[in-house]
Amino acid sequence: MGERGSTSLEAVLLVPVLIVVLGITLGLGRVVAGRNDADDAAREAARAASLTRSAADAGAAASGAAARRLAADESVCRDPAIETDTTGFHPGGTVAVSVTCSVDLAGTHLPARARVMARSVQPLDPFRGLQ
Repeated sequence: MGERGSTSLEAVLLVPVLIVVLGITLGLGRVVAGRNDADDAAREAARAASLTRSAADAGAAASGAAARRLAADESVCRDPAIETDTTGFHPGGTVAVSVTCSVDLAGTHLPARARVMARSVQPLDPFRGLQ
């Protein structure tokens, strides 16, 4: 008779803990999805920048490619910041693109936003003429 109501008490204590664990799991999943989106955008932006003929055009090409990638497929990345490093933009050099964006964790019981960052570096063709 001493155990009467113990199941209800266990449920009252365990359900909030399970909800918090579920929220954290969903939040981490959104952060991973945001990181994947940022990685894809940085990779496509660096590739687009590496195909241009001048450093001035590389920045515009990178920004356009990253914006198109983040607009597609219902990306969880919001407010992207795209930076193109063209200091090594010469035949045989490299071009690097960094994409930083925020991932909204609302709906996961975590009232926060996470910032994710990705960087991609692409080589430039050593035998191509640049302007």
